Amino acid sequence: MGSSASKPVRSAAQAARRQYPKQPTLPTSRPNLPFQRTPSTQRSTESAKTAIDLDGRDPDFAASLRTIGPVTPNPTYSPSSTFTHQPAPTVFPPATNPALLVFSSRQRITKAAEQEAEAMGKMDFQGREFLDALTIRQVLAMRDRQGLGEREIERVLRLKKGVVGKLGVRGVVGDIG
Repeated sequence: MGSSASKPVRSAAQAARRQYPKQPTLPTSRPNLPFQRTPSTQRSTESAKTAIDLDGRDPDFAASLRTIGPVTPNPTYSPSSTFTHQPAPTVFPPATNPALLVFSSRQRITKAAEQEAEAMGKMDFQGREFLDALTIRQVLAMRDRQGLGEREIERVLRLKKGVVGKLGVRGVVGDIG
């Protein structure tokens, strides 16, 4: 059917098509092989010893072993193994990645803030180091408007020594009212 003009194009396309050689199909069942006895372990150890001795006498093989040097074993984990497993390099990028640095710093600060919150009611509590926005505003108002010193502000608000100093000097950070 169709136009006779398209028939030469179709036959040319079929001729240009790549043809692969046909492989004979393999039989689905394997022929039964007669049972063969495995060589005894004594014969195999003797042949292994012979092969080791021959390798030891070969000067070229010994020279190539010396160029390779000692080999670091990489065994699979076994609880009965006497090999001390060295930690392998991880798949994760090193901590020089800025995103990972931010993430690890955030985790560390969160943990420290939680520990501070747990220790807040105890007798040996040193003072608060992590401040909310309201407390920061109170510190700045006490310093700038009331003229209180750092130690006095830290005592009144139960802050750790040096926290007010970390906020910066007057003129750099201040209460705008």
